[in-house]
Amino acid sequence: IVLFLFMLCAAIFLTLHVRVGLNQELSLPKGSYMLDYFAALNKYFEVGVPVYFVTTAGYNFSTVDGMNGVCSSVGCYNNSMTQKIQYATRFPQV
Repeated sequence: IVLFLFMLCAAIFLTLHVRVGLNQELSLPKGSYMLDYFAALNKYFEVGVPVYFVTTAGYNFSTVDGMNGVCSSVGCYNNSMTQKIQYATRFPQV
C-alpha cells in the first residue's frame, strides 16, 4: 500500500510538470528536409508552432468539390475548411 501511494503521488507530481506539445524536430527523421524549414521558421519568424489540419481518410482531393472544400482563394466555398479557420482568427470569441 505504501508503494502504491508513493507511486500515485509521484505520478500526480510529475503529471503537473509535463510540458504541453511535442518538439517538432523530435517528430522527424534526422535527414528530413523539414528540419531546415522548422529551423528557418524559428530563426526568422518566431511566431510559434505552425498548426496543421488533417482531413479524415477518404477525402477526395481530385474532384472540384473536394478542392473547394479545403481551399482559401477566390471561388472556394464559403464554408471551406480554411475559410472557417480564417474566420475564427478574425472573430475568436464567436
